[in-house]
Amino acid sequence: MSSSQHAVQLKEAGNQFFKEKNYDAAIKKFSEAIALEPRNPTFYGNRAACFYFTAKYRFPQVITDCQMALQLDPRYAKAWLRKADAHDALMQYAESIESYQQALHCSNSSEYPELQQRIHCVTSKIMNPTTMNLPVLLAIARGHSIPIPQQDQIYSPSQTDALRKALLRHPKWGQQPRVRYLFVPGDEAHPVRNFELERVPVQKLDGELKRVLGGACREYVENMIWSDDWAEFAKGRPVGVGIGRVYTTYECIFDANAASQGRPLNKRACHVLGRGDVYGHVLFKKTNRIKMVPERTIIASPGEGSRPSDELGWEILGADELRSDEFKAKMREWPRVKEWHVRDLGSRARGAGRA
Repeated sequence: MSSSQHAVQLKEAGNQFFKEKNYDAAIKKFSEAIALEPRNPTFYGNRAACFYFTAKYRFPQVITDCQMALQLDPRYAKAWLRKADAHDALMQYAESIESYQQALHCSNSSEYPELQQRIHCVTSKIMNPTTMNLPVLLAIARGHSIPIPQQDQIYSPSQTDALRKALLRHPKWGQQPRVRYLFVPGDEAHPVRNFELERVPVQKLDGELKRVLGGACREYVENMIWSDDWAEFAKGRPVGVGIGRVYTTYECIFDANAASQGRPLNKRACHVLGRGDVYGHVLFKKTNRIKMVPERTIIASPGEGSRPSDELGWEILGADELRSDEFKAKMREWPRVKEWHVRDLGSRARGAGRA
């Protein structure tokens, strides 16, 4: 009997144990089959199914086996499906949605409704207070300045659940986060400082911002100066950072007519932005967001529609961060990202015109 034939026999024995729900025995048979035929994706896929049903702590092994199977056969729909299920169980919702979408691409049309329902189910967990995963909980905690001790040691769903229960008891949890700004005065004699505003209706917030920017401010510009999501689009990812992922944007706000009003050139803001035409007071803010739709988030200026609804909170932004090498690298990259964004929007508009 050849090794290939023996491997098939081991797989069939494993399948029988699986039907009998004797998963440990099935894992042993599939492992023996893999040892004989390590390039057969079905063996890894079948063993992954066994790992899924044995115990919760084996979900990472499910993912590892599915990844091995998919390296051998990228269109192995069941492996994508099992991988998605395991990511969901580990509260890795972004990875789960991506894997379900891959399964959708590799499946028959008859399976589409069930897969779409699974994607919808996982998506509904992202912002549900009872099922939020660790990145979302930590982002909201940062928005409220709630310290999380030893957060780098939180890994498992049970640890995340314990953190969630603790946060739900915190007096700040459930409150609207305050919008945090870094104020860079136009006059270098005045220090850079942080301040906060209540997250109030847009019209009232606009009035507060105009007051901060100066009594003569009648209109201000709110510009995106960095977006992790846009950067991923520019790298060729069709859905940016991916649905369910936390990402960061930086924006600056300034009086569009400050120069004509004789306000001084804001050298500190110009240095941060890498440009030489920013006058008067400037505000910066750092926003943590959650990706809920495939499209890019567009930051709306006053009068240009509603503000984005995906904010998780605002972090305290220090001048040191804006002067850091990491942020400088982002500013060097931003012109290319922004150029792609403008070009892509133009191509979409031309396509819409032809239709």
